[in-house]
Amino acid sequence: AAAPKKQKRAKKRPRTRRQIAQLRYVMIRDVESMIRSSDPAVRASAPSRARENIDRLEHLARETGDLSYRPDASMYNSLVRAHAKSGGRNAAKRAEDVLDAMREASTSTAKASADAEEGEDGIARMRPDAKTYTAVIDAWARSKDRDAPVRAERILFRMMDEAEDAARMAAADLPVPGGEVVLPTSATCDAVLNAWARRNSREGAESAERILARMEKLRDARGEADAEQQGSGASIRPTAYSYATVISAWARSRGGAEAAEKAEAVLTKMLAKGSAVRPNAVAFNAVIDAWSRSGDPRAGTKAVELLDRMEGLRRKAAVPEGDAEDDDVEDLRPDVITYNSVINALAATASSDPDAPRRAGEVFARLESDADCPPPNVRSYNSLLKAWAKSRLPESAVKADEILRGMIDEAANKSGGDESEVRPDVVSFSTALDAWAKSDESGKATKARSLLDAMVEFHREAGPVKASNEGGKGDRSNGDDAVSCYNAVLNACALSANDPNPDERKRALEVSVSTFRACRQSSSAATGGGIRSRPDAVTYGTMLKCVSNLVPPGQTRDGMASSLFGRCRDDGLVSTMVLGQLRRAASPGAVDELLSSAAGGSGGKAVDISDLPKEWKKNAKERGGGRRGATGGSAAAGKRGGGGKNRKGGGRHHHKQGRGGRRSSDDGDEPLLPVMRGLTETSWQSGKDV
Repeated sequence: AAAPKKQKRAKKRPRTRRQIAQLRYVMIRDVESMIRSSDPAVRASAPSRARENIDRLEHLARETGDLSYRPDASMYNSLVRAHAKSGGRNAAKRAEDVLDAMREASTSTAKASADAEEGEDGIARMRPDAKTYTAVIDAWARSKDRDAPVRAERILFRMMDEAEDAARMAAADLPVPGGEVVLPTSATCDAVLNAWARRNSREGAESAERILARMEKLRDARGEADAEQQGSGASIRPTAYSYATVISAWARSRGGAEAAEKAEAVLTKMLAKGSAVRPNAVAFNAVIDAWSRSGDPRAGTKAVELLDRMEGLRRKAAVPEGDAEDDDVEDLRPDVITYNSVINALAATASSDPDAPRRAGEVFARLESDADCPPPNVRSYNSLLKAWAKSRLPESAVKADEILRGMIDEAANKSGGDESEVRPDVVSFSTALDAWAKSDESGKATKARSLLDAMVEFHREAGPVKASNEGGKGDRSNGDDAVSCYNAVLNACALSANDPNPDERKRALEVSVSTFRACRQSSSAATGGGIRSRPDAVTYGTMLKCVSNLVPPGQTRDGMASSLFGRCRDDGLVSTMVLGQLRRAASPGAVDELLSSAAGGSGGKAVDISDLPKEWKKNAKERGGGRRGATGGSAAAGKRGGGGKNRKGGGRHHHKQGRGGRRSSDDGDEPLLPVMRGLTETSWQSGKDV
């Protein structure tokens, strides 16, 4: 039989230039999908994939001899972006290393341009473009390195210096070294502005404003046509985003009223006649936010004035005879963020301005009646609740309670199972409960507990009460964040010591015991649809404050304080606050007995938090200068901008009251349920009295 003929292997046809370009496109899209992944591990592996793609193209170029395979700037830009978005520790440095390698390679190619196969095409293939520089600068902007803004600014200024040198040489008919120069774009400059804005300091704001000034100078010195002549088609004109970023940098600089005034000065520059850039809602929102953060008593008034000015410009832009163009109408329309920022600015001044809650309600009504704006969301309601909670008006707690119960009714009546925009969250409940705790209403402990029961019932009937319905990382349900609400009720009980009715003081003690028990019982897995929360150091500290304020001195009080401290110790939640409240609640002998093991026989009076065993305080999280156990109220405190911080002298004053409380317990002439005279609470999160 004849041997079978060997089949000839078909010769692989070489790829066309179009097919090679398609291969690059597929590689870049693959890396881009990894960059945009929600999985951090996938994003972290994107640089490796981008490097593999570059190595593969280099290998194909050598294997086939076809130089069209060689990686171009788009492939290296993909590698730079992958580093920038990877979240790696040295991501920005690696991205800049790629940029430097591209610059060096393009320079080397330029020197060897006599090669017939290379020429200008070889130079352009490796030359970094504006996208490369912007990606590297963005990597530094995202970096947590202390000198990240400086590194980003250095790259930008190098581009600006090279562009200015090239312009001078071109004007003198001299050749530009290295060929065509890459001009920075507005996006490149904005990335550096963002890097400085993220610094959250005066230095960052001043540096951002300095860069904006240089952008304006370059814009004035070289028109867009000049930029086109340089070959890049780029424009270094400041955009509305550029100005808004500088305004935001001042808002986040912690510079108080001065920072807010500087932010408003940038906005005024945009509003000046003949300005090349007109402000939009983002710029106005940033200035309003700056005033909201300023702590200045004028903040609310300034915010309302800016809102009125914004609406005035919008009406003027809608009139054909106005100076503004019709396109500006949409950009100047106040959105829900604008209204929320104004309400929040009014809330920030509510403690000093009695009229602030009413004015916040008026702005809220304007939001509701604005047909061109989305309806109020949960942040709108929470800001309005905050305005009443911070107010010292007699009706503040009642008003906050009414607003919250209105939210509950509206969310409960939502049919079809749709998520309601006004669905109350833990921030809503804790803010209203805070209003009850700080009010002078008789029976506030009972009323606060009623609101807490309403939260539990709402959770059971209408679905989980989330830590925050405002989006972001706090959007969780059935978590331990609800402990801030239990803590607020306990604080209302502790501050009921001022109630002139002895029956109400007795009832406050009963409410505190039942609330503390409910909090401990709910720490296990919720049953029957109930809400779950876990006691923290603030829970124990506030309950000890209830004992010291509401229980007469003697064995019963010592026994309750000792029992509470024992449970707190077993849970690893002993903190500075707990230790201070223990010394207020228990007699010196009881304190010595509880702390003697940690004091080495020297007595409990000499024991500091640092002397206690680690097991006693292992779960008491530190916050604010090493202070332990002040995290219980973080759900609302974080939204209000650090409400847990003490007012001036709060820490020392607190310890003085603790010692005064022990002395009064031994005098024997105090009433059965002592009234703590002049007791006011600055923050139910901290549990400290001023």
